[in-house]
Amino acid sequence: MYNVKGVLQVKEQVLKAYAKLARDYEKNVDKESGTNAYYERPAMMKLLPDDLSECAVLDAGCAAGWYTEQLVERGAHVTPSQPMPVFSAIDST
Repeated sequence: MYNVKGVLQVKEQVLKAYAKLARDYEKNVDKESGTNAYYERPAMMKLLPDDLSECAVLDAGCAAGWYTEQLVERGAHVTPSQPMPVFSAIDST
């Protein structure tokens, strides 16, 4: 048998830690990373067609949504999905 109260306490601690990490990721990795800005993202975007208007995309693990935004700008119908809702709430905090 699980100790439900203990499991809920651990879950709450994990959610708080994840929220803190999500904000740090969004600030330091997602927006200010030279690797993302100058290497990884430009290389990935070069692999995609400019017109994605006929595409439906599931952006699984979308984090702060950088790729979601880029895909939408190219016309894709994007469904963003983040296992933890913390990232999608960052802009409202």
